[in-house]
Amino acid sequence: MPAFMPCPICPPNCTDEECFDFQRAHGCHACDRIGCWNANPSCRFFNRSREAHADAQLGDVVPHMRETRITCTADGTLMQGRLNVRWWERYRAVRFTINDSAPLMMGFASGDECNCLIDTLRQQLHLDCDTIAVRAFVQARHADLIQGDYLELQHHWRDVLYGFAEFVGGDFTPANYKIVCVDANFIGNGDVEGDGASILYIARQNANHFVPLLPVPAVGDDPMSCDSDSGAVHWLHGNPVMSFLVFLEKDTIQTKWFPIFLLIIFKIDILADFSFYKVQSFIFLKI
Repeated sequence: MPAFMPCPICPPNCTDEECFDFQRAHGCHACDRIGCWNANPSCRFFNRSREAHADAQLGDVVPHMRETRITCTADGTLMQGRLNVRWWERYRAVRFTINDSAPLMMGFASGDECNCLIDTLRQQLHLDCDTIAVRAFVQARHADLIQGDYLELQHHWRDVLYGFAEFVGGDFTPANYKIVCVDANFIGNGDVEGDGASILYIARQNANHFVPLLPVPAVGDDPMSCDSDSGAVHWLHGNPVMSFLVFLEKDTIQTKWFPIFLLIIFKIDILADFSFYKVQSFIFLKI
């Protein structure tokens, strides 16, 4: 038997000395340790071949356990890379797909006192609770958290769940949950926290605002449509000025201010290039 068998990993013209030096500098062909080599008698895998399994092969050749595939479309157009602040407001239908999930759409969360993370997780868990009380609970557990500052997913989501258990009751043990957060401004990026069986999908907008990711309703209930009351409200809610009108409509649409309300809507239609029949549908539904 020859003293040196050609290395199946190194280039064909690599000598035994070069193979030896490469393994000591970059990692043993057998055990991956720096300073070791596969002919080293002290190697843990001396005279053994690698397992016939993808995880045992050299290099990063298999998906990471937390690797997540994220795609985003806006009105059917694939969106990629870094996008501008509030870019989604220019489109009717923005959809995210996470791994093999059904399409998801961004919902809405209150940013009052920077508690959007609490409100987002509250919605995804279908809870009715006092977000201010939960915030105080989280605040008490983090001495370095500035009063009224943003909550960070990585550092605070577990205590948000504990806060739900404190004020709502029930079992909200963080170990039971996994939170998948997509970055709405850096498509393909995001965070995965936890490894529980119950998955909560959320999105981070403009680097500091969290919202729930929701299943896309059936065709007849699509929030982009104004065929239903809920659809009209959701469609209008995506624009900040129209959100103001949604806030006013409950008190103004049936009062003496109704003509002014119509005038405001007409102005918004001109400035924002809204289709006026949608606004008319909204008014009709709310009367």
